[in-house]
Amino acid sequence: MNFNQKIAGKSYRADIDGLRAVAVLPVVFYHAGLGFPGGYVGVDIFFVISGYLITQIIFREINQGNFSFVDFYERRARRILPALFFMLVISSLGAWLLLLPEELSQYGKSILATLAFFANFFFSHSLGDYFASDAEFQILLHMWSLAVEEQFYIFFPFLLILSSRAGKSKLLTAFLVSSLVAILSLYLASVSLEHAPVAAFYHSPGRAWELGIGALLALGVHDVSLGKFQREIVSIIGTLFLAVAIFYYDKNTAFPGLAALAPCLGAACIIWAGRQGPNIASRILSFPPLVFVGLISYSLYLLHWPIMALLRNYTGFASLSERDAWASVTLSFLLAIFSWAVVERPFRSKRYINSKSVFVFSFGGGVIFSIFAAGVIAFGGVPSRFPAEVQSFAAGLTDRNPRRDDCFDQWPESGLCRIGDPARTPNFIFWGDSHADALMPGVDKAAVLSGHSGLFLAHGGCPPVLNIHNSDIFWAEKCQALYSRLSDALAVSSEKDGMAEISQVVLHARWSVAEKMVPLRRMDLPESASEYVGAELFNYGLGETIDLILTSGRTVVIIIGTPEFGWNVPSKLVNYARFGKPLPASPTLEKVSQMNADLLANLQKYDGDERVKVVSINDVLCADVCLAQIDGHPLYVDGNHLSAYAAEEVLARPLSERIWNAQ
Repeated sequence: MNFNQKIAGKSYRADIDGLRAVAVLPVVFYHAGLGFPGGYVGVDIFFVISGYLITQIIFREINQGNFSFVDFYERRARRILPALFFMLVISSLGAWLLLLPEELSQYGKSILATLAFFANFFFSHSLGDYFASDAEFQILLHMWSLAVEEQFYIFFPFLLILSSRAGKSKLLTAFLVSSLVAILSLYLASVSLEHAPVAAFYHSPGRAWELGIGALLALGVHDVSLGKFQREIVSIIGTLFLAVAIFYYDKNTAFPGLAALAPCLGAACIIWAGRQGPNIASRILSFPPLVFVGLISYSLYLLHWPIMALLRNYTGFASLSERDAWASVTLSFLLAIFSWAVVERPFRSKRYINSKSVFVFSFGGGVIFSIFAAGVIAFGGVPSRFPAEVQSFAAGLTDRNPRRDDCFDQWPESGLCRIGDPARTPNFIFWGDSHADALMPGVDKAAVLSGHSGLFLAHGGCPPVLNIHNSDIFWAEKCQALYSRLSDALAVSSEKDGMAEISQVVLHARWSVAEKMVPLRRMDLPESASEYVGAELFNYGLGETIDLILTSGRTVVIIIGTPEFGWNVPSKLVNYARFGKPLPASPTLEKVSQMNADLLANLQKYDGDERVKVVSINDVLCADVCLAQIDGHPLYVDGNHLSAYAAEEVLARPLSERIWNAQ
């Protein structure tokens, strides 16, 4: 039998539907927190299956001379859009009822990205923002994978057509070109994983090779026949690959990159062996309950994540309780069965829905959801859905430093951001991490009240300590680039960087977390520091930083750590106001003091040194217990970053008194 006859075969493969079940079940249970630590690899299995099946269809029609882009995209519309629109209806109803204004506005943007099959780029950008909502609460986050797949199918048919015309052997040329694309994509994925891990995970250039493995399987491996014993071995190898990835990978595995080879090659081995004839894997995968789950797998994948994300938005917790997890899984299956039976199946049949109706439905549905999305964006998430108290609490989610975009995470060419009295020459620097950024409006106002002017430097994840960094090299390089420039500027007191009149450096950070980093000794630390590890090295670096500032003739003020709640303050306040849910316990002043005990102990060596001042604001924010809100204004934007209201209205005057002894 030649390739044309084999690739033209349309016999049903029950084992592939069973493999779809093996792909979707670990994903669902992993997302629910019910086991399968590497369950996320189910998406990679789906990519291989899709690449295999779609390439078979495309190349068969190209080979027969009847391929049509209109027919191809009609089939994709029938397959993809009805269940997608059903999911968007469910998700949008839930989002309208549950999401706060900023969250609903963000959801509207994610709808537009989903409809444009651009969700992977949208979420890679939004989740790269330090202050972005946790991924578990993003209702359409899972649409990144559909975007990757559809982006692949925008260019891949063109590639197959061009390659089939480029040589005498259509099959060989298509196979070689597809191989080149897959190899380049895998190389890009491996390189990106080290330097741009978010892009490596979400972007299609680093994922195309996974669909490409399925395409190569459809184009080339069929010509290699396997005997009965050989296909059993291949199927067992494939099963072992899948088992290793599903049960032994976890969230700490460097992924996708080369690690994605295991689930992808495992799926390819099982598909290949099943094509050759019956084997142990194909017999297991053809088990009717598995086949049925495979049949509903697309709807199940579409629906499970929004249901879980909406439940997380309702409870306010990223992790589902065991009861909620099982409830969400059960509801996902019930809705998926309905979607498959009532939505998916009728739309796939031309007997019920003709070609013209498919395109009208696709266009009309896209327009309706686009109008809804544009509306919630234009009206700022429609805050009028909620009473005034809820709106006030919800506003706390966005009550961040208003100058964050201009001043945070950078050293502008025009120089550091000015804070304090604009009529005076800067005489202090306020230096820290994201907690310093949150406190900046308070220090700014405090400096105005005291008649001081300053410069501001802060970078997320970078405590104000020179010459150490944690194990994340990406952050380390960014921290050191800024801080090396700062140490040079302090040393030479240059007019260019506005350091000439600087007489004081104010430090603030999330000290309790910074002390627990896993720092690595840098080569520029003295040999005497090599004996220090962990918190000891951090303390050594902090001492080096303070001593450097003192040696330059300047004084140091250290603001100890901000009280931390451990739960999202505005969200919990909203749930309290809306649903009467009791608030979690607030931290006590005693607990907050314990969090700062290590820092204070490390600073004891400066006791009596008038050049070093230690300032606390914790007694302002906490009596016996810490305050979550004052007069309807949340004091935090999340669980540990102060709101601009807290910094400016609550803390400015105490900071002025304690840093500059203002009356």
